[in-house]
Amino acid sequence: MAGLTTHLIIALIGGLIILFSFKQWKWGLGFFIGQLAPDSIRFGITGLFNGTLDFGKIITKPLFWTLSFTHYYSAWTLFFALIFVVLYFLLKKKKINKKQFKEWFIADAILLLGVIVHLIVDKFIIEKSFWI
Repeated sequence: MAGLTTHLIIALIGGLIILFSFKQWKWGLGFFIGQLAPDSIRFGITGLFNGTLDFGKIITKPLFWTLSFTHYYSAWTLFFALIFVVLYFLLKKKKINKKQFKEWFIADAILLLGVIVHLIVDKFIIEKSFWI
């Protein structure tokens, strides 16, 4: 894990670049959420269930290790595929039009990009502390 501050900076800068480049707030938000999602799920849910923000206590809990699937590319690829299937179903049932399908598909792909960047950063940056 590269640290909370590192991921927040990457999420903010990446989200703003996408927002200003494509003028689509959904896409910028997708990157921002994707960048923070793996650790938010793993640390956030464990912390909420155990009522603590203490990193040392969180990583000792069984739930933390149960949620380790959030750090696998395959889990996020399956999530992306599930979203795609739901969007395609909505398109075929005429609940959304082709333009909306395209916009949400791109938002989903950018969310996946954010997650992939997160996982790459986790793999190659060794933290000096839990927060930085």
